[in-house]
Amino acid sequence: MFSQLVDAVGAEHVVAGDDPSVADLCADEALGVPPGKPAYVVWPGDRDEVVAVVRIARAAGAPVTARGAGTGLSGAAPPDDGAVLVVFARMDRVLEVDPVDAVAVVQPGVALEVLDAAAGEHGLTYPVHPGEQSASLGGTVATNAGGMRAVRYGVTRAHVLGLEAVLADGSVVRTGGRLAKLSSGYDLTQLLVGSEGTLALVTEVIVRLHPHQPVRRTVLAPFSSPDAVTAAVGRVLGAGLAPTVCEYLDGPTMRAICTNADLTLGLPEDLVDADHLLVELAGRRQERVDEDGE
Repeated sequence: MFSQLVDAVGAEHVVAGDDPSVADLCADEALGVPPGKPAYVVWPGDRDEVVAVVRIARAAGAPVTARGAGTGLSGAAPPDDGAVLVVFARMDRVLEVDPVDAVAVVQPGVALEVLDAAAGEHGLTYPVHPGEQSASLGGTVATNAGGMRAVRYGVTRAHVLGLEAVLADGSVVRTGGRLAKLSSGYDLTQLLVGSEGTLALVTEVIVRLHPHQPVRRTVLAPFSSPDAVTAAVGRVLGAGLAPTVCEYLDGPTMRAICTNADLTLGLPEDLVDADHLLVELAGRRQERVDEDGE
């Protein structure tokens, strides 16, 4: 299998799974699970190389595991023993940003911060922020990542319009497209989003972009109990506001944040241990955001 993989992606892009240089790619220290022991680690550079790798692994009876940036917390990236670990770091191009249709066509290895910066050049944004902006788009598609901004924008599947993917037999499929309204047939795009590499390896993604909201205001409000916090969330949303962030912080969490980061946040000492609601508002006009914040 080694010589075939070298022919497919080049000798510099294939490493044996027991090589110490790839040990970090085979573990998930966040979850503390035992590291996998793949047969080989490969770095394909385009869709055709992914096709070749999948077909080689299939012929050898070896499982295939896809890996993005390895920032996820769902255990999707560690490979099975004897697997071919496919790392998408080389497929890291933003192929197109269309400001008219507000879509981008992106390879799976692109970091979210890179995609957002490319969209920002056109006054747009890719709003999925799962907590680590070095996460790859392909990884967030595979895990249907969300993050704090999901309260306004939803999770990843709300922004994926179409996919190009390689199936287990090496065949290539395209799902969805650049239009928001595609109502005929099975929604294979949404089937693949969140499938964590069990159905296909994604090689290209069409995502929906949103207008950039340059004005932001953050409100941190203490409450007497968790019930009071949850009641306030209902009032915030019921008032017609569309916060980009709406997060509950219990007393121990707030104390830990303030202590570890040496923050005071202007809070009296007796309020640091209270339950808090963190709300971020965003918009295009300062006066409107200030009005909503009041």
